[in-house]
Amino acid sequence: MAEDWAAVAAEVAEALGEFSEITLHQPGTPGGYDQMTDTEIDPVPPSEHKGSGFQDVYSAFSIAQGLVEANDVRFFLASLKKNGQPMPQPVPDNWTATLDGQGYAIKRVEPTQPAGMPVLFELQLRRN
Repeated sequence: MAEDWAAVAAEVAEALGEFSEITLHQPGTPGGYDQMTDTEIDPVPPSEHKGSGFQDVYSAFSIAQGLVEANDVRFFLASLKKNGQPMPQPVPDNWTATLDGQGYAIKRVEPTQPAGMPVLFELQLRRN
């Protein structure tokens, strides 16, 4: 029997909604002229995405191996926003986040996506 991954994503979002709230900041694009396609590209304004999840710490092993920095935060983000809409997959080293009033750079994103549908994103956050 096939799993209903949309329902699983909704259950994950509901469960994670009881923990931390996070705001992801997606930068805009300036628009302009694309010489490759000979078309004008409309500018896209920056946007914010309100989500929920829980934060964790990295193991001493990961820190000692240099895989992460000592103050990095491991955050498990629901794949649905607080309003129930799908959360776009954050882009490392481009998007930023605000968690508990503190600004972070998103350094790594690992989606959990059985059957190609994301149900959870694991983020590595680094304090700005």
